[in-house]
Amino acid sequence: MVVTATSVLEESEPSETTVKGWEEQRAEVEVRMTGIESKLEETNSRLEANNTLMANLLKAVADKVGEPSPTPVKHRSTSVNDDNQNKGEGKKPIEVTILSDKEKYTFKPEEPGIFGARPDDVPRYNN
Repeated sequence: MVVTATSVLEESEPSETTVKGWEEQRAEVEVRMTGIESKLEETNSRLEANNTLMANLLKAVADKVGEPSPTPVKHRSTSVNDDNQNKGEGKKPIEVTILSDKEKYTFKPEEPGIFGARPDDVPRYNN
């Protein structure tokens, strides 16, 4: 028996029942997609309505309290940075003593650098 390309193609063509099944599945998927799209649009419209409502509520509360309306994040972050830079104001330096297994160092605020001078009498601890 001689096999030709046309005979192979004729045998491999999908039957009408297979094509009909694919069309039915495609129709079901399109119906589902339409339902999902409509739910997505409904959710987006509710989200927009909620955002508008929240903005109005925040404005009403700010007006009632007497505070200015909330500013954009850019402006708030610059004022926070200014507050962080002034943390050291009004604080007094202290003397720090560091104990290790072998040596004892005392650093005073007046010493130049953290490893200024070691005390003359350095106690030794035996383990």
